[in-house]
Amino acid sequence: MAVLLANNKELNKAQKYFKHCIKLQPNSHQAHYGLGKILSESSNTHPDALKHFKIAIENDRNNYKAMCQVGIIYLQQNDFESSAEYLKMALKINPKYLTGMIAMGNL
Repeated sequence: MAVLLANNKELNKAQKYFKHCIKLQPNSHQAHYGLGKILSESSNTHPDALKHFKIAIENDRNNYKAMCQVGIIYLQQNDFESSAEYLKMALKINPKYLTGMIAMGNL
């Protein structure tokens, strides 16, 4: 439900559903990733987005999409060393991930 709402740009409702999912399943990498995506779209919530993306990575060490999102946030914050670290991890798992390749090219 949360993903459907997010895809329909009903971000406030989706955020509530993702938070509810996290309450029910605190280790759900999907819920943390989804909440991180919503939070990363707002410039004032990057610290919270980073937190949720990193929890997603802790719970799924192959979550290259979350790694890429962390790299993108660090890139936006001009933390190029951290950005490169996460983007390299993402591309090591999925070398054909276009979002990661584009972000790496922006470093």
